Amino acid sequence: MIKKSLSWLFILVAITMLTYLIFNDQDTSNTKLQAVDGQLDLSEITKEEEIVALSGEWRFIGNKFLEPANFPDHAPIEKVPGPWQADAEYGTYQLKIKLPPHFKKIGIRVRNIWSSHRLFINNEIAASYGKLATAREASEPSNPVYEVYFSPSSDSVILTIQVADFYNARHGIIFPIDIGDADALAKDVIQDVYLEKTTIIMLLIFSIFHFSLYLLRIRDKAFFYSAMYFFTLAILVCTRGERTLYREFPTIEFEFYFRLQDFITYINAVMLFLFFAYTVTAMMKRRTALLFVSPLLLYGVGTLLLPARSLSELQYIFFTYINFLAFFIIGRLLYLIMTKSAHVPKNELIILSATIISLLIFSISGTFDQLFSLDEMFLIVLVCYSL
Repeated sequence: MIKKSLSWLFILVAITMLTYLIFNDQDTSNTKLQAVDGQLDLSEITKEEEIVALSGEWRFIGNKFLEPANFPDHAPIEKVPGPWQADAEYGTYQLKIKLPPHFKKIGIRVRNIWSSHRLFINNEIAASYGKLATAREASEPSNPVYEVYFSPSSDSVILTIQVADFYNARHGIIFPIDIGDADALAKDVIQDVYLEKTTIIMLLIFSIFHFSLYLLRIRDKAFFYSAMYFFTLAILVCTRGERTLYREFPTIEFEFYFRLQDFITYINAVMLFLFFAYTVTAMMKRRTALLFVSPLLLYGVGTLLLPARSLSELQYIFFTYINFLAFFIIGRLLYLIMTKSAHVPKNELIILSATIISLLIFSISGTFDQLFSLDEMFLIVLVCYSL
């Protein structure tokens, strides 16, 4: 019983660590100012606001790669972050920004743009990833996390981003682009990267501990699935958020990286579900548990074997299904606890209850992230599937 209690405790610790990992990064979640009609006025922000997200109404022209000087003043509006709604597979964004006086040197942080793109600051190219083209055959996708730094020559700046995406159902600027004081942004990036690496190491330690219990004791499959959950979650954290794997190995091929990311996403959800099924034996029959996770297994294998993001049109369906499984676990466990059918020892009950509450929070967060494209999409990866 002590070992099972440790399993619950480790899962709760992992949830707490990942919660802090996400909510510690406040620069994209507390944005008060929103761009309106393709313009964002930051001139009145205080010195305490060192980093802000470029969220709101950007200008967007679909099916054209426009140079900054040729971008029309009254182009259609697209909400950022979030996939563009225009009927296009490539296009050009633009945002005009009025800078605050305390931004002497500026940093810009790009988190997730699908997919190949070229970033202009005023009329100069500041970054370029992948190969832009008007047809899939000629394009080369890319989707890194990166930062650029520059000194502004005036009190305003124009960002223009040419984007082409033939690989994902969600085109364009999916996460907010951050702008801020260069030193503050660089410090924030370092803090996030080191915090993420610490989380990955802790998850791997948890995984090794549970594998040891599985191999050295009675080969209880609950320990095997908890070990696999922590292991796949560690890989998942590597591939999302700050994309530690991509930062450490920038030469990784796009196809391999995103097939791995998608595969691990769904396998992680499978491992968590099976862990609950094997730990709380009254929850359901094990054959029933395998039946529940079989769609995720099939889809996960499909994302691994097929070309990267070839099944991306189906991701909303499976994200919703993952949330359904999370709510099912929550509802079933609550029913078993209230009816005293689960036979959970008192020392495990408190930890189990806290885990249930965490699952509920993350499930709701994950649902809103997927349906409404909120900027903290990474929440869904924590426990539900673990975006």
